[in-house]
Amino acid sequence: MHHGSTVLLQAKLPKYRRHFALLLAAVNIASKDIIDNYDIILVKELLHQY
Repeated sequence: MHHGSTVLLQAKLPKYRRHFALLLAAVNIASKDIIDNYDIILVKELLHQY
């Protein structure tokens, strides 16, 4: 099994769900076409919680 699959399988475990959700939210915000200062602050806060 390759590492990406392992990460996705671990994301299903309760103890990893919050971390995966925070990381996914940060990536979704950071991958927008137009990013403003609010987005940067939000991503920093999400990653700080991770």
